[in-house]
Amino acid sequence: MSRAVGKLRSVATPLLGTVFDRWRQFVKLRKLVLYLASKMENSMTPVKADLSVCFARWQRRFEHQKSFLNSQVRHQLLDRKEQQNR
Repeated sequence: MSRAVGKLRSVATPLLGTVFDRWRQFVKLRKLVLYLASKMENSMTPVKADLSVCFARWQRRFEHQKSFLNSQVRHQLLDRKEQQNR
């Protein structure tokens, strides 16, 4: 085993970087294709498709509330809090 590793280090050192870069790119594309295929399959399954729509709405609700609070001025929020406490 040590002889094989030694040969790999001495012969393929200039090409090793490009080989690893191409391997990483291949793995990245393979993961992307698997993700897209599973997403398409889930969108075609009735129960999972309904759950994904509901989850997206639930997630956007919090984003809307956050954007609303960020758009308000601090004293307006404090006044609203005082009115709710009364």
